[in-house]
Amino acid sequence: MVSILVPIYNVAPFIERCSRSLFEQSYHDIEYIFVDDDSPDNSVDILRNTLKDYPDRMNAVKIISHPSNKGLAGARNTAVDNATGDYVLHVDSDDWLETDAVELLMNTAMRENADIVYSDFKEIRQDGTNILRNPDISDSRQYTKSLLCRKSLTHVIGKLIKRSIIVENDIRAIEGLNQGEDYLITPKLAYHSKKVFKSANPIYNYNRLNISSYTANVNDKGIDMVIRVQQHLVDYFSDLPDADDFKTTIMKSCIYNKLTCFYCGPFSSYKKISELYRDIDWKKLDLSMKQKLVLFLSDARQLNLLHRLISFANKKV
Repeated sequence: MVSILVPIYNVAPFIERCSRSLFEQSYHDIEYIFVDDDSPDNSVDILRNTLKDYPDRMNAVKIISHPSNKGLAGARNTAVDNATGDYVLHVDSDDWLETDAVELLMNTAMRENADIVYSDFKEIRQDGTNILRNPDISDSRQYTKSLLCRKSLTHVIGKLIKRSIIVENDIRAIEGLNQGEDYLITPKLAYHSKKVFKSANPIYNYNRLNISSYTANVNDKGIDMVIRVQQHLVDYFSDLPDADDFKTTIMKSCIYNKLTCFYCGPFSSYKKISELYRDIDWKKLDLSMKQKLVLFLSDARQLNLLHRLISFANKKV
């Protein structure tokens, strides 16, 4: 059985499309866990009305309500705590799945004996649809390193994950850290997996049109959260029995995290970001010319020029 886990907060314009894509899945052995994170709008009412069109799914749906808002990380934890499926699949409530998504993911997991199955994403933007590519990696250790260095998509959404990995290794989001919470979790999941596998087809529609989403609103507080997530990962992978194998990767991940903070953060955070990880010699890393220029300007504390450069590049690393 697959548990589909969906946090709900202020998504009235999107929840019907999302839920219909879930209830219309060609795969039948699914339980649905929606977590109402004290949403201020009528998202849950829309969900309940939509569910009436799918009586065969009704008994498989749980709607759990938080008495107060816990944030995305807290909602994800609640969903996992209430899941009973062999696999879990996180879906954000402003996104949607292709109707054969779960069937394709499960067929791949069974055929390949994979603990995690992932795919490319369809990114939905104002100017059209873009494909977000994931490298094709089956070795879990290599995949872990790829996630840590942000070479693979770090989203927890859209990945079919064996639930026992989460439970047995106590892999949880940290409540209150609602920016970068995926990046906190996915490298740990990969590390504790025996095998991962990439599905051939993009099955997840990643909606970038929701201007109220966490990813669309990274402020100074959000940057602080991303920095805390990075430090948590440094500590976690430094305490492993095979920590030496991840030493170089962790240094690289710090630099890539610095770049990510520059590209997604507000100018008011640039001074703080520029002081991060100055003890790491980024000149020895395999970086693009654009990335090297960003770091050079950061080291030189040319923050106004750096901001103009990143704005011109449309905030894309």
